[in-house]
Amino acid sequence: MESLLAIAALGTATLSGVFGMAGGLLLFGVYTAILPVASAVVVHSGTQLLSNVSRVAVQRRWVMGGPVAWFAGGALAVYAALAWWLPRVEPAVLFTLLGASVLGSFLVPRRAWMDASRPEGAVVAGAVTTAAQLTGGVGGPLMDVFWVGVDADRRAVVATKALTQAVAHVLRIAFWAPLAAGIDLGAGALLGIAAGTLLGTALGSAILDRLGERDFRRWTRGIVVVLGLGYLAWGLVLWAA
Repeated sequence: MESLLAIAALGTATLSGVFGMAGGLLLFGVYTAILPVASAVVVHSGTQLLSNVSRVAVQRRWVMGGPVAWFAGGALAVYAALAWWLPRVEPAVLFTLLGASVLGSFLVPRRAWMDASRPEGAVVAGAVTTAAQLTGGVGGPLMDVFWVGVDADRRAVVATKALTQAVAHVLRIAFWAPLAAGIDLGAGALLGIAAGTLLGTALGSAILDRLGERDFRRWTRGIVVVLGLGYLAWGLVLWAA
């Protein structure tokens, strides 16, 4: 199992290092297969926090500070509200809504509040992503919606998004850690995850530097659509179960 976790961390961190998305969702699936949900959320957030911070370290000169600050404001406001009153969302409802909202975002014209590089977009992104992560444990695809089509260098998109995700994962850990049961992962497994994450970040960043802007935008848009379909399909499966 230790080797499997290390390989999963390597592959998903590489994917996230290139596109800034998708890797975390796949890794969450691995963790939920071997751990209780709350524990999986905590371990996943810890892994993603390391992945995002290392990605920021590699691409730090591309980080856009404004969107990060606005995102943090929206995220902290929602966290303050939900930390006291937390309506838990059933997984079937959460995944169906996530998938529908992601796919629905492609059916309406882009607005300023859907652009994470703008203050209003960053605030809304922080608020809705945090709400989804605290009520249901996941929210990554919602964040992706706010970054698809952003008019910025691909490295700025990946680096800035990584820092906003780091903020989101800190809040996610702070909320879910008290709910987590015993995390049955030994030191070897944790070290393998950390090593795979750091190596994957380095590989992904190297690939990103060689990827053209046009290919980056085409691939990220396609990945978001696939993730939206996957979430919607899983939500429907849960409804039928």
